[in-house]
Amino acid sequence: MASKPKADMSLMRYVEILDYKAFGLLISEYALGYRLGSDGQQPPANKRVPMPWPKTLDEFKKTCQQRGAAKVLDSVKGIQVIQPSDDVLLLRLPPKRVIDGAIAFHKKPVKNTEYEMPDFYETMLLAGGERAKPEGMKHLDFWYCRVGDYTISFCG
Repeated sequence: MASKPKADMSLMRYVEILDYKAFGLLISEYALGYRLGSDGQQPPANKRVPMPWPKTLDEFKKTCQQRGAAKVLDSVKGIQVIQPSDDVLLLRLPPKRVIDGAIAFHKKPVKNTEYEMPDFYETMLLAGGERAKPEGMKHLDFWYCRVGDYTISFCG
């Protein structure tokens, strides 16, 4: 199930997500260091195929494109991949321009419907409710979508 944002805030975009679950699977594979099944399940230890981090932006772009997961915007000129250890707090700060722009944007009066979030949140949060989408979403799929969203998003 592809999930796309409802609107564009180009202020904080580096990547156009084409499929949040596919992108979340890719990010999870980089974090684990091995490929997952297409269903997101972990293979037995003796059948794991290595999945190294991308060494270049072009390598990352190619992998995203092959999987139909995302398109890196042309304005992006490099990639930095980091993974903290369990005992290190990673304080990931958004670029200053994102915070400046977000403050200016959010201080204006807006309707509740104008706060942008990828639609997979609505699919999951309304599950079972009167306004639920018929396709629903499995918890693992929702988690992979969140991994993809969290990895490239800033609160801006």
